[in-house]
Amino acid sequence: KDPASMTPYGCPPGLPKIQSILQDEGSEKFSMHHYERYYASWFRDMRCRSTLRLVEIGASQASLKAWDRMFQSSSKTILGVADSDRSSENAMDSLISKGPWDIIIDNGSSAAGQMLFCLFSLWNSLAPGGMYIIQNLHQNFGVNEVAAERPLANQAWAVVQKIEEIQQVLMRHQLGARDLSVMPGDHNLISVEWGMNVVKLRKCTELECASPPRWREVRVDMDRMVAWNDRATATNPKITKRPGTLPQPMSQPRSIEAPAFADVSGSPYPCPKGLKSIASLIKKSGSDKYKNHRYDHYYERWFREIRCKPKIKVIEIGANQGHSLNAWDTIFTSPGKTVLGLAYGGPAMGVEKKVRRGVGVLF
Repeated sequence: KDPASMTPYGCPPGLPKIQSILQDEGSEKFSMHHYERYYASWFRDMRCRSTLRLVEIGASQASLKAWDRMFQSSSKTILGVADSDRSSENAMDSLISKGPWDIIIDNGSSAAGQMLFCLFSLWNSLAPGGMYIIQNLHQNFGVNEVAAERPLANQAWAVVQKIEEIQQVLMRHQLGARDLSVMPGDHNLISVEWGMNVVKLRKCTELECASPPRWREVRVDMDRMVAWNDRATATNPKITKRPGTLPQPMSQPRSIEAPAFADVSGSPYPCPKGLKSIASLIKKSGSDKYKNHRYDHYYERWFREIRCKPKIKVIEIGANQGHSLNAWDTIFTSPGKTVLGLAYGGPAMGVEKKVRRGVGVLF
């Protein structure tokens, strides 16, 4: 089902749809860009939380009215920043002092340097679990400027390229590359999600920050990695090191247990009571998806709408052992489901199918 048709988590039925709100307020976020396709899922956890702090850089009055209607928090701060303040350190310091922010939205600028200046200045003012959204990425390509002034003339400053560099740090635990870092505070980056003309960078929650993947042995040529890292950081925006722009020191490791039960209150399909969390099920299965990678941080969000979908079909390529398949079998609860694994290196012809306890394995 379309996420836009689902009831946001913790909200009463009948809450206005994001599409309707944007349309009513005449926002170009709907009429030109259709960002509601992403907002519906990105904001589902936040629309009815008790407190919320949101700032939009380059906001129109239509946007601010839409945000105020969209979020039902009893205590909320909705703030708009003028385009003229994008490059102002004083404006950035003022925003930092009003944080931490749950949502920061950059409405786009034709100057890539300004977009990166805001991102690097404000990233560390996000609250745990907060998201930084950059819209109107097409502006970065200078579509309204003469060719000689387009940011693509200096590709190193392109916002899209810089975020592609930043997202490489998401692999550092598995690579054993402890010093891999492009943006100050990117050790708290947990995901980057691209859409049509928009991108979201999400900061880890307290649980996710406290339970990262385990560090592996070095699996990369360190000299090449250091050289790449130096090239990437050489094109970073020049940010004066001020208290609010610096990453907060890592707190002492804490033992935070993942919830034992799943929150599927907003699922479009009926789920049984007492449905166990994906983290607990993957951990019990013995799969390295938990102990080595902590993919449960993503699966809880990605799969909660479909865990109880009737006759769901799941196939994992590279599942040549039973741990993963047993995990999928317990995660997805619907009758008539199909869970298959396709092992690497098997014969291309004459595929043999074996079934045990309703879980298929293809060799």
